[in-house]
Amino acid sequence: LVSAERAALIDAGPSTNATTIVGHLHRMGLSKLEWIAITHHHPDHFAGLPYLVRHLQVRQIKHLATNTIPDTWSQMIGQSPTLETRVAPINAKDLGVGSLHVRVFRPTKSRWVGENDRSIAFRVDGMKRSILITGDLESFGELRLSHQDVGQIDILNLGHHGSRTSTGGDFLDAIQPQLAVASCGAHNRY
Repeated sequence: LVSAERAALIDAGPSTNATTIVGHLHRMGLSKLEWIAITHHHPDHFAGLPYLVRHLQVRQIKHLATNTIPDTWSQMIGQSPTLETRVAPINAKDLGVGSLHVRVFRPTKSRWVGENDRSIAFRVDGMKRSILITGDLESFGELRLSHQDVGQIDILNLGHHGSRTSTGGDFLDAIQPQLAVASCGAHNRY
């Protein structure tokens, strides 16, 4: 998310060597991030975090403060003293990045729900367009999200990388995106 030379990032990617993300930001003239928000605690969404913190000025890391199994997130935070001082739980307050308005949709707190359906969702509104980023929400999480007055959007970042467990018809009817994008790596096993 970039606005008026201010930037933030949602998720940190699957690679512990996040040179692509850092290189892209540097080409845009950016070396600072207001915050990095982690949608949920699966390594394909946070593995690049230590690299990003070492190579960029990051004011804060935001995440959902819950215990997860497997405990890879807690292990990474515990092994990275530079991260410990910058990590804060995300709350339901709206965020901003320059002129962008970022609305936070917290997931259910139920421990009976899988990690994917505990993804934080974000609606980002700019001057003319809106995008909904749903992390790895699957059908249950999408159903819950559709009851939180998300509204219609322009662009949907497909849940769970566009897998068949996400992006159900009822959800699409509720948000009516004009365009959908999937975040997935080339030659991945899915």
